[in-house]
Amino acid sequence: MSESTFILNNAINVHFRCDGPLITVRFVATADNNQVGRTFTFSRSEATELGKRIMDSGEWDEFPINETAIENLKGFGSRLRDYGISGC
Repeated sequence: MSESTFILNNAINVHFRCDGPLITVRFVATADNNQVGRTFTFSRSEATELGKRIMDSGEWDEFPINETAIENLKGFGSRLRDYGISGC
């Protein structure tokens, strides 16, 4: 199992955890380290596909953080896609 953190913006970090074929994604407030929204779990192929869609469109209907800059959302999509391809 491996873990990494992606800084979405000044207020939110995204925690990725890879455990075999699954990738778990949690959004965490930097001020109090509390989780924001639900935890998402993807297979590596799902992460690859969703990450690419987010990179291309700059959108994800289930994204739990409002008012996120499109560049930041695309950066998240890129990281998700990369982890889907190679693991964390």
